[in-house]
Amino acid sequence: MLALQILGEKCAESKCFKLATTLHGTDITVVGADRGMQDVVRLAINKSDGVTAVSNYLKDETVRMFNPKKEITVIPNFVDTSLFFRSPKQDMREQLDIRDEKIIIHISNFRPVKCIGDIVRIFYALSQRTNATLLLVGDGPERSEAETLVRQFGIVDRVRFLGKLVDIVPLLSIADIMLMPSNAESFGLAALEAMACGVPVVATKAGGFPEFIVSGEHGYLLAPGDVEGMTEKALFLLSDHDHWVECSEACVRQAKRYETSLLVEQYEMYYTRLLAEV
Repeated sequence: MLALQILGEKCAESKCFKLATTLHGTDITVVGADRGMQDVVRLAINKSDGVTAVSNYLKDETVRMFNPKKEITVIPNFVDTSLFFRSPKQDMREQLDIRDEKIIIHISNFRPVKCIGDIVRIFYALSQRTNATLLLVGDGPERSEAETLVRQFGIVDRVRFLGKLVDIVPLLSIADIMLMPSNAESFGLAALEAMACGVPVVATKAGGFPEFIVSGEHGYLLAPGDVEGMTEKALFLLSDHDHWVECSEACVRQAKRYETSLLVEQYEMYYTRLLAEV
């Protein structure tokens, strides 16, 4: 605490530069939730000249947890649609030896908040009613539990654990649905990237998802833990081709509203205003 007090006093004397802080999510929901780090996070926010957050949800959580002195400006995450778009190439299907079945995808860091077990349960229910493959991209603490569930359900041959990958566009280009049953999301960038590639998202009414996903238009939003509801909505998208096409096209249009150049311009305007303040 003494070190924080000294640092706070020194920061008060610094006038030679402006400090802008952007909150992305785990800096608040994980690091900030750690009692040992709360004072550090609070100091970083309050000593910043400007603070931005990637969603209204994250802004509200920050205010609730830290009651900051600084006003927080929301500037959403963005996606480069010149990189994230649905490629007509189907090479990835051949590489993964996936033929005509539907493809469900999930991409995350496999932390408990991502509810990986729910993804496996939803897919198991889907697999009883349609021919599908589940692609799990990423790694983390919940992977071993997911692997155990996959074995228990007897669907080892229909689930692919692909680990961490740099280039996910080829996978998104062959995916039919993204599953994101998270308990909370600061924004949900993986979902936005999927939408840019024309992949409808079945997610939760949690965190930042409702800020850019309209249920029934870009996929569906349901309550966290509603495995049955997510299963039904996913099956509806998979079985009604015309509806899937409508959602896919709407996803691409929505993603363009979060184009990198548009949001970078917002950041530039924000920084310009910040520098002009006395």
